[in-house]
Amino acid sequence: MREEFRSADDADLRALVDENLRRAESEWRGIQPVIDRASADANGADATLGPARRSAHDPLDAHLRRSAPAAAPASGGDARATSGEQATKTLIPGYPVLDADRPSVGEFVAFVADMRNSSARFSESATFPHIRCGLQRIFYETSALIPAIAHTAAQAGGQATELLGDGLLILFHIECGKREQVIARACAAATRCIDSSIACVNELLWQRHRLPPLKIGIGLAYGPAIVKVVDANGRHPKVIGQCIWDATKLSGGENAIGLSRPLQDFLRAKGINEHFEVTHA
Repeated sequence: MREEFRSADDADLRALVDENLRRAESEWRGIQPVIDRASADANGADATLGPARRSAHDPLDAHLRRSAPAAAPASGGDARATSGEQATKTLIPGYPVLDADRPSVGEFVAFVADMRNSSARFSESATFPHIRCGLQRIFYETSALIPAIAHTAAQAGGQATELLGDGLLILFHIECGKREQVIARACAAATRCIDSSIACVNELLWQRHRLPPLKIGIGLAYGPAIVKVVDANGRHPKVIGQCIWDATKLSGGENAIGLSRPLQDFLRAKGINEHFEVTHA
């Protein structure tokens, strides 16, 4: 990919992954007794398990908060009137604030990353000396992987907007006249995730817990999408469009990048011949 972008520094990425793994290990020491009480309760023991509470130091939420754009008024074609209680802050690039009564339409590259074979990992813990259960393993793996992918994409202008279990949705906002540059940056970020970010995560997971390497799939698609606030037990900023669904369907490879047909056609028309293991939505 010819387009240059401010790439993630390897030392910074390694420090981020190491920090999040150490935090996850510390958090697990508080989580394990709750898991044990739940297990005892399920077996008929006299134990009471209160509602699970998310840690105030959750590494995934912390990364999203750190990488969130400042909620300044949008400019140019993205400017939208917001007022009073109708204004909702968002993580959506290009739309830092939305009015609940005014849906917008924007163009995005959707980047969906998903960890492979995560379901099987819940039952594969006996062979790892530092891992007591599958949930602990998944907790460590996602705590390392998801912020690493979000960090790498952020260096290219992408913003993580939603956590999807063991994966995440990242959006690249396409401003007027910048489609080629933004698509190139998104593709370069996906390539970097496959080529080097996952290797950094795997190295540290092996060093600290002797866990085998993770594999991820990435789906990329672009197109128009509706940006709106969905009122469902609270206000939730959402991006709704075919590009989101296509990218999700295309994220099923193993250390491979799936491109939607419109995106593949666009790259071909621009003479960009970067190699991808391509599947089409």
